[in-house]
Amino acid sequence: GFENSLTAGNRTDELLLLSGVPPLPTESSSEIYYFWSGAWRKVGSGAIVINSQLPLSTYFVIRHNAMTDSTIDLPSGLKFYGATDKNGTPRPWDSITTPSITVLSPNGGETYANTQGSEIRFRWQQTGGSDVAAFLMFPDNALCYLGQTSASAGSISFYPYNSSNSGFPCNTSLFPIDRRIIPGQYKLLTKLFGPDGVTSTVLAQDQSDSSFTITASTTQTSSSAYFNFNETSGQTLLDSEGTSNGFLGSVSGVDPYDASRIVGRLNNGLLFDGSSDLATVVPSPSLNTLTSSTYSAWIYPAGWGGAKFGRIISKESSAG
Repeated sequence: GFENSLTAGNRTDELLLLSGVPPLPTESSSEIYYFWSGAWRKVGSGAIVINSQLPLSTYFVIRHNAMTDSTIDLPSGLKFYGATDKNGTPRPWDSITTPSITVLSPNGGETYANTQGSEIRFRWQQTGGSDVAAFLMFPDNALCYLGQTSASAGSISFYPYNSSNSGFPCNTSLFPIDRRIIPGQYKLLTKLFGPDGVTSTVLAQDQSDSSFTITASTTQTSSSAYFNFNETSGQTLLDSEGTSNGFLGSVSGVDPYDASRIVGRLNNGLLFDGSSDLATVVPSPSLNTLTSSTYSAWIYPAGWGGAKFGRIISKESSAG
């Protein structure tokens, strides 16, 4: 517990910073500040400090020395959990749950086939926090950002398929890295955040105990084209199959029909206005000689599209 203040008459309120997380029942304070004559001052020097200069710890105690009730002017940034009498139990922070997260799968030894439509479901268990960001960890500990979701969701999906094995691109505006996910060994890293997501402080993190394997695609027929719209700027849309690139709008330069680049459900995506926005694929022999084809697209529809036709993909001839 804490000893009585030696100068209670002069120090109406004292702020005792604790270094333990959480502090031990008998832990002594690491630093003491007191509120006197309208300002917070450091014990020992009496120097006045402002709120932003206080080296706040995770846990603290306000010692109120006055014999009567009064208002305590807490420094900004401190959260009040409750009060007890001197050495009273339970202490206010005894009921606080420390945020934590544990990777459930893949946790090591699993094998995932890099085939069309294959899914890797990353799962975790967490206590506290608001959002979870998932990363694929390379053998050299480089990280590929896979996406962010609500912590309570407990999982996020990843589709690594690329028939040419050139690799799923990792580069995003939030986490720029010149890497691709190719067949090999990886670990899952999860980070738990507060309500401000990946721009805030990491509350807890965990990774797979050992590596899992993504295998090469050996049985799937190559796609004629594969666009993930993961670029962060510019007009060009890259074809991961290397067949034929594309561009925003109806021409390769900037025009009124350009779709907008946004952060998607997984990495980046394109936003269409539902009226005139589009993206164009450059003609190529492999696309012009198709006799029968299967098309797929991941979309989040907000309406029926231009003139309520609801077209997702269309193929036209300049000759009519």
